[in-house]
Amino acid sequence: MTTRHLLIAAGTAFVLGLFAQAPAAVIYGWVFARQPDTPVRLFGIEGTIVSGSARYVMHGGQPLLTDLHWSLQPWALLLGRLGYHVRTTSTPLLLDGRLGIGFGGTHIDALKASGELGALAAAAGQSFVPFVGQAGIDVHTLRLRDGWPVTATGQLRVIGLHWTLARQPILLGDYQADLGTESGEITALIHTLSGVLDVSGDARLKPDRSYELNLQLRPRPDAPPMVANLLRSVGAPDAQGYYRLRRTGKMTP
Repeated sequence: MTTRHLLIAAGTAFVLGLFAQAPAAVIYGWVFARQPDTPVRLFGIEGTIVSGSARYVMHGGQPLLTDLHWSLQPWALLLGRLGYHVRTTSTPLLLDGRLGIGFGGTHIDALKASGELGALAAAAGQSFVPFVGQAGIDVHTLRLRDGWPVTATGQLRVIGLHWTLARQPILLGDYQADLGTESGEITALIHTLSGVLDVSGDARLKPDRSYELNLQLRPRPDAPPMVANLLRSVGAPDAQGYYRLRRTGKMTP
């Protein structure tokens, strides 16, 4: 190695060292000034980009995370990513997992998250859902490109799901969705764990940002009358007593 190469390597290491030790709030302010339209904002930033925290994370003006902590995982650089272990220590959404950012997109691995269903819905951009319950997600792998999932494996569970638009919230039960990837589409196979509804079907996210939801629902014999009334709003049942719920649409970038 020539003297010139040594000087370049030393200079690069020096600059990277300064960058790594710079306050995370300064780095964030520099990045945000160049991307002011980003929907995600951090407040109360402390530490550095190597190890630090943010008191609040907001999405679209709504609180998303509280007490977010991060620590750099240097081994991820071998994969061409800037990798972090991330976790939160306060509600509304508790999470713990790995996050990587690289030229191929955003990678999320071994991430567990739990919280009220409304908190997870807000994270997905839905400000209101007429249900409450305790939601938990176990992400084995998730890859995002331009903010849209392209591959995924894991499970999503909702425990103690209640419908809230009745005079008194109605307990519907516990449900699970198994996440996977099929022919370039993200799939969620949905089924009942326990409760007053037999539910089965799937949801799909497509590369063009469109989605499909296909469910069949049938009240169990012990279901309260209000559940049957709720299902009648979907339409008429088939010969087996199942109500079909189909929805399609397209998400904006």
